[in-house]
Amino acid sequence: MPHKLSDIRLKHLGWAKKEDRMAKFKRYRELDPDGTYGSTEQYQSILDENPNLVRFEE
Repeated sequence: MPHKLSDIRLKHLGWAKKEDRMAKFKRYRELDPDGTYGSTEQYQSILDENPNLVRFEE
């Protein structure tokens, strides 16, 4: 799949709140229980209590 580089930066808040992570995990597991369209390891990583996050510099 082709791609292009950009100077646009996005601040991803998907791991900001525990309840958001739980909702995301449940939604992914409900929609793709066997990991057919995604990675079950990635789904499990949503529950990681200490994710490897990179500080966003404004």
